[in-house]
Amino acid sequence: MYGVLLVAVQPALIVSTRSSLCTSAWLAARFRRSDEQDIIVFDVTQKLDRNSNSASPDVEAFEAGRIPGARFLDVGSRLSRPELRNARGDLLHNMLPDAEQFASEMAAAGVKDGSHVVLYSSGHVMWATRVWWLLHSFGFQGHVSVLDGGLDAWTAAGCPVERGAPASPPVAMPSFPGAAGLAVRQCRTGAMVDKYAVLEAIQSPRATVIDSLKPATFSGAEPSRYGRRGHITSAVNIPYPSVVDSRSGCFFPSTRIREAFKAASVALDGDGLLLAY
Repeated sequence: MYGVLLVAVQPALIVSTRSSLCTSAWLAARFRRSDEQDIIVFDVTQKLDRNSNSASPDVEAFEAGRIPGARFLDVGSRLSRPELRNARGDLLHNMLPDAEQFASEMAAAGVKDGSHVVLYSSGHVMWATRVWWLLHSFGFQGHVSVLDGGLDAWTAAGCPVERGAPASPPVAMPSFPGAAGLAVRQCRTGAMVDKYAVLEAIQSPRATVIDSLKPATFSGAEPSRYGRRGHITSAVNIPYPSVVDSRSGCFFPSTRIREAFKAASVALDGDGLLLAY
């Protein structure tokens, strides 16, 4: 099976008042306001080993330059379930953590119900969007935003950066999940799916499987680090460069993104199920 994360969403639920992209100008303005104490900024930059498809924390990038006051999250190790293997005994990477693990790690980083979490990376946006989706999947009750364009957009806007190791850890580990004001909630049904759900979706006229990889990977023209060449049967291709500008790292306007989905015959206003990887 492909070593990628599969998520499911009903198109009608895509827009949420608790979620948004935020700009560097918006975030910088909030830093200047004394009543915005609940905003917590996380650098989630990871290094991806393209041979093993495993992630490791890019602490070097974090110390080379970060948004002032930002905290670091280790997505690959601390926010993924370790040591899972498939039937052949192959190690599976970047798997969904259990509810207790996720709540403990986020509480240890200072997050509580009611916080406004802002996520960014100094490289590919996928690390920020992964944590964004995890927070939604586990029913986070606060607000969560992804900084559009990440650290590059922040520095391009002339905003300040910090360098070097943080002076001290920002928070202490709570004694148990929920101790720091973040409740343990189970992952929403259907937020993440397994291969059996995918096999069912392949046969369902109400479900669409979306492959977000580049066209050459989708077609099988180029080798894939995920295993076999090609794509999941019945999947349509909406490559991520049609959603995110590769030059700026910013998301395209919603009208252009909708056009990309329309070109792939994917309806965003219906009641069908979308499974993306």
